[in-house]
Amino acid sequence: FDTTQVKRQKFLQTLLQTPTQVNTIQTNNLNQSNDSSDDYILENIDSLVPEINEEKTFYGLPLKVKDLLKSLRGIGCLYEWQDELLKIMQEKDRKELLSGKINLDKYNLLYLSPTSGGKTLVAEILILQCLLLQKKNCIFIMPYVAIVQEKVELMLPFGEKLNFYVEEYAHTKGVIPPVKRQSSRNKPTLYICTMEKAHTLINSLIEYERLNEEVGMVVADELHMIGDGQRGAIYEIILSKIKFCSKIKYQKILNEKSKTLKKKIELPIRIVATTATLSNKQE
Repeated sequence: FDTTQVKRQKFLQTLLQTPTQVNTIQTNNLNQSNDSSDDYILENIDSLVPEINEEKTFYGLPLKVKDLLKSLRGIGCLYEWQDELLKIMQEKDRKELLSGKINLDKYNLLYLSPTSGGKTLVAEILILQCLLLQKKNCIFIMPYVAIVQEKVELMLPFGEKLNFYVEEYAHTKGVIPPVKRQSSRNKPTLYICTMEKAHTLINSLIEYERLNEEVGMVVADELHMIGDGQRGAIYEIILSKIKFCSKIKYQKILNEKSKTLKKKIELPIRIVATTATLSNKQE
């Protein structure tokens, strides 16, 4: 993306477009804007969604993540479809941030891959982007206790090396509401949960008005279980609540952006859903 002065000025004007009732305020702000405010906005976008540069980053993440995947998992490279998907998401997010408007109808992600096809790795990289770049907590929902426990063990070494917490929410484990740690520590949390525990966790975060403030991504593994006769309703309720709260958060982001130029740019809560089998995927 071109970040020359001409492009930056054009981007700034687009970013400052707001509803009619605040047009007068924004016109004054635009007249008072300068290169420093322009640089500030671009710097925030670069910190959330860096440009694709395979020599300097690993899908926007520090190259240390790539080294950890090699040493801890034995993964030296990604499949072609994984690489393509991650780059598409990175380019899409950056383009929308530069335009100043995010399309919530196309913000969430559902992708299908055969069993053992590498779909969980893509979700984990997206989670790491949220944890390390946005500095927001993530909720990883998995269907069974044993799978949750296995994933906790796999993610703990990454948490130790990359400075984030990993907490298990399955069976009798998990504090409700979750511990609210000091933001000054700059150390987010990955909650790995069963469906039932995730529902309880999310309800508590909504009740204490913490969901939109603290959570940046919810990953729904094995989404086809939404059709399960007994547990599918829980999955549907969880995702419906997240979608509703995400819209509220984004409206708040837009309202705050209309008040000041030097406001930290944030992203709404994203749902990432994975499955190996889904007959009505288009629907």
